[in-house]
Amino acid sequence: MKVNSWLVTMAASTVLLSGCNVEEKDDPGAGGDSSQNDNFKSIQVDANSKWAYVDFSADSEVSAGDDWDLAFQSTSIRSNAARTELALAAPQIDFFDAGEPNVNVWTNATAGSELEHLLASYSVDDLEFTQDSIDAVVGRDGVEFYEFVPPMSFSANSDAWWLIRSAEGDSYAKVNFTTVNYDSTPGIHAVTVEADFYVKGSDDAEFSSTAVTWARDEDGENCFDFDSASVVDCGSDTWDVQYASIGHSMMILVNGGYSGSQEGGVFIADDSDPSNELYAMEQADIDAIDVTTLEEDDFVADAEATENMFYNPSGEFGSDYNDWYAYRLLGGHGIYPNFRVYAVKETDTDEVTLVQVVNYYNEADEGRHITIRYRALD
Repeated sequence: MKVNSWLVTMAASTVLLSGCNVEEKDDPGAGGDSSQNDNFKSIQVDANSKWAYVDFSADSEVSAGDDWDLAFQSTSIRSNAARTELALAAPQIDFFDAGEPNVNVWTNATAGSELEHLLASYSVDDLEFTQDSIDAVVGRDGVEFYEFVPPMSFSANSDAWWLIRSAEGDSYAKVNFTTVNYDSTPGIHAVTVEADFYVKGSDDAEFSSTAVTWARDEDGENCFDFDSASVVDCGSDTWDVQYASIGHSMMILVNGGYSGSQEGGVFIADDSDPSNELYAMEQADIDAIDVTTLEEDDFVADAEATENMFYNPSGEFGSDYNDWYAYRLLGGHGIYPNFRVYAVKETDTDEVTLVQVVNYYNEADEGRHITIRYRALD
């Protein structure tokens, strides 16, 4: 994905964390006792289908529209970059030998034996907090919805058009961003974004010749449903596009299963050759598309970043096992956590929570039921 500068390097809005999609535990030792005591709290989430969200301040699982800190789906974990930053407090270096997993250490570790790392003392000053990124589909092909004009100006990329499928998956909009303004006044840094949507509803024979306009500024809500031509709650399932802003970063997200839980996506003109993918098009080219001939695979959505705090194949250990877990260490399908300790910092309050993933299975040995334990950093 091509990234443009905007005062600082463009960052994405949401952290994402990835791994393999495996479910069954064929090997012993992949779990361990995660019983609760007075020194920490535990939560188990069902990460089998849609994302499960956890809010540490509420000590509970919450919905996507609530304030949340970490989200879980299968082996993937991501943080809420609009609210948090992450650091690796205890990397568990002894789990690796020359960049490869030390199988004996990994398979004999238990939640009980590794609790000391969660309860250890850590200094906030020694932790390096970062915000990871999301691979937003709008701009992934190198064509952003805005243009940067040095030294401090921005304008809409009016030559670029996108064909976006709705969250419901049964309607479409041809989208052109008409305004991008940035107020660089110290302490304000306000952004105004306007876009025209030419909509083809589920019962319409063709696209509307009259645009519905989404106008977003710093004080306005940032999610838009083009079917109803209205700004909607970002915690709902109905939004189609979302403006995301963190620090000096801005991007457009679609409600397509990662940024949201629905069926939205952006049309790709040619998916046969990855080097020739084209999401943004000129108006004449997009006008020529007959959406009735398009299939689900013709649309792509936001995706997880290739490197992040929980999953970083090219990280310091130089191994594909540089993750919160390892897979098939004894030849079966077991998921083995390495009990790393991650620090999650609330950016508004600077409060830090230490988190350890201790199990991928529930008491019935069903996978995708992730247990974490956590405590506030003293």
